[in-house]
Amino acid sequence: GGASSFWGNQIALSPSPLCCARFAWAFVPPSMAAVGLAGPPPARLPALLAVPLWVYLGAPAADLLAGEDTRNPPLGADAAPPPAPRRSSDRRQGGAARRAAFLAVPAGYAGAYVGLFWWGLGAVARGLPPPRLALLTAAIGVLGGLAINAAHELLHSRERWCNALSGAVLAHVAYQHWQESHRVHHLHVAMRGDPSSARLHEPFARFLPRSVGGNVRDALASPAAGPARKALWLAGPTLVAALAWRAAGPAGLAFWAGQAALSVFQLELVNYIEHYGLRREDDGGPPRPEHSWDCAFPITGATLLHVTRHADHHAHSARRYQDLQLSPQAPRMPLPYPALMLVALFLPPLFYRMMDHVVDREEAQRPGDGHRAGRRRGAETGRHAERQDAGQGAEHQLQHQDPQDPQATQHT
Repeated sequence: GGASSFWGNQIALSPSPLCCARFAWAFVPPSMAAVGLAGPPPARLPALLAVPLWVYLGAPAADLLAGEDTRNPPLGADAAPPPAPRRSSDRRQGGAARRAAFLAVPAGYAGAYVGLFWWGLGAVARGLPPPRLALLTAAIGVLGGLAINAAHELLHSRERWCNALSGAVLAHVAYQHWQESHRVHHLHVAMRGDPSSARLHEPFARFLPRSVGGNVRDALASPAAGPARKALWLAGPTLVAALAWRAAGPAGLAFWAGQAALSVFQLELVNYIEHYGLRREDDGGPPRPEHSWDCAFPITGATLLHVTRHADHHAHSARRYQDLQLSPQAPRMPLPYPALMLVALFLPPLFYRMMDHVVDREEAQRPGDGHRAGRRRGAETGRHAERQDAGQGAEHQLQHQDPQDPQATQHT
């Protein structure tokens, strides 16, 4: 609350272009990577190491010290969502000033990531010892995960060049089909068939292949994607991989593939926590706030361009990042995004305990609205999948089984 104003969040309440000042947090990691590539030699290794350390430890720690910021920007005429399903024209969103405010951060970050990728590839071509190559790959991969978030904002734009820049970012992480599968996710979010919505008690190790494969399936099956667009999904990453090989040989290809894999891994971790355990009926109408998790921590929220205000994003996908609202009806994450991602990855029992407590509370507040039944079906489906895998999570799943359960899930 009050302490968070120290971090510069007062300016986020203004609809002026100055609201971009808050989102300067997004450029801290790429600035560190730039120092790691071109700074004084003694500073390069620490700067590269600082990228993942800041994103996953420093920024969440600062958020926990600052506390949540639950204020919302005003929804004036220039911030109201347009009636069209996609982003409105600049004229309807308040003119050139708001256009500049919108584009400065996501487009700037996307360009920074692409530039740093090729800058890093040049360093690889000149020759790096394996430990430094691995660290550079990790740093650019962390930036790639954040850049997917910028690409996500750009793909919701109606401007073709924004969509093209979004596709360029996704080509660098070999996930260009996600431009289409994400739109499908918005239709089916939290439903049974949505691969990007995690089921109750579903381990991330099981969610990851289901989500990656399901996103490919949904993109290929989408009637909105013609043969030319599908060919582009393959041509884009292939071109980037070929150029990486030409520039730096096997090391260049390994650098591209490693940072792409880490970028997609982070995207799927984000997908995992954003709808974990929340379900809606297949005929339940449009998504409601209780079908997405919100997060109110300011620094990581600004770094992630307010995708942390996820319920409002699904309710108003045409609303730009600087105008997204925190919903009082949405379940609230107990930790900043990166911290919760680490807990989900390394401490699943603790993650279940933290999140299930909130899901149970949400259920108790909404008896008979279909949410409880949907959640139980999702939990039963997850348990059934676990029992089929003679694997490690069976005991944990069985202890949560409800003998009255029936059976049971889509985009960010």
